Amino acid sequence: MKYGKKQLQAGILSKIDNLKHGFGTRYSRPDRKSFPFAEHIIAMEQVHGCKIHDIKAEKNETGNNRQITTAGQGDALVTGLKKLALAVKTADCVPVLLYADLPVISAVHCGWRSSAARILSKTVTYLQKHYKIKPGKLRAALGPAICGSCFTVGPEVIKAFPQKLIKKNVNYFKTDYNKYKLDLRAVLKQELAELGLSPSNIEIINRCTVCHNQLFFSYRLEKEKAGRQWSLIMLT
Repeated sequence: MKYGKKQLQAGILSKIDNLKHGFGTRYSRPDRKSFPFAEHIIAMEQVHGCKIHDIKAEKNETGNNRQITTAGQGDALVTGLKKLALAVKTADCVPVLLYADLPVISAVHCGWRSSAARILSKTVTYLQKHYKIKPGKLRAALGPAICGSCFTVGPEVIKAFPQKLIKKNVNYFKTDYNKYKLDLRAVLKQELAELGLSPSNIEIINRCTVCHNQLFFSYRLEKEKAGRQWSLIMLT
């Protein structure tokens, strides 16, 4: 992992010649100062669902040299196009960046609702079907998010997940009556492994948005005052 005040980078993605990426902090913005590589950013109106947007063509609606285009409501972006930076925004949820050397990339917003609805599995399946990607060829980086020690949830959250994904005393722990600690990134790592990704191709950025709130926004701590971290990935 490479660390900076405005962005963090995953080692498994930073070694790829035709790829740029970064996980933002509370000090970064969706601009060239924070992400020097990003001239055109594709974002979404994130809704904690399972809709995937496949960006097939660059839309230059404003005519500016640098812009942010919204793909619409959704929680995953996919593209094989160069020079388009796919973006997700988070403040406790897990930003997941995917790469395969076709090349094709994806940015996925994984809150607990979209994770329980298998947004990550659906994105990998989409890449298999439409880009003929084998899961074993994928690389995945999971960015800063709320950690298992800080993420206290009720039984309705635990019950929302498929039983084969959620494992007591592995990725969630019961604390008090009707209270649990959920390690969402551990759930997602397990899901990726079960989809066929090699453990060596999955990297977790070990930073918690609550424990390291001086560096990251956290909705749990700051509520409506919380901003959002931007995480970007782009083919060059």
